[in-house]
Amino acid sequence: MPSARLARFAIERPSRIIQHHQGLMHQTWFVDDDYVFQRLHPKLSSAAIVSDYRAVTEHLALKGIPAPRLIPTRDGDSVLIDDDGWWRLTTRVPGITREKVRNPGDAEAGARALGRFHVAMADLDFTFGSTHQIGRASCRE
Repeated sequence: MPSARLARFAIERPSRIIQHHQGLMHQTWFVDDDYVFQRLHPKLSSAAIVSDYRAVTEHLALKGIPAPRLIPTRDGDSVLIDDDGWWRLTTRVPGITREKVRNPGDAEAGARALGRFHVAMADLDFTFGSTHQIGRASCRE
């Protein structure tokens, strides 16, 4: 399913596409070892949310925090929109994702990552456009 859509993004033809069955919101595929391709959940498919996502991930990257980066379509768009939904391609951030805290070490690692995120985001001067419950009016309130 994703091959034809992936061809619309500004990357070389992938050699391997593997569906990832974990996650809460989006349908996800790993593309080679470099990218993550997602069909966005309909409630999280809006220009405002894409703009908010870009602002956050670009800010994190400027701060040296590993963050996925949007890969544009060959037409220069941030996402591909078709009859089947909104699709985005991002760089893949190395590491692992835990669905559950297995031990105190996992909890500590998660807390440290969250702390680094908050420190990095503290000076973001951006007004979020999304009115979805995951968004806020402004990061500087």
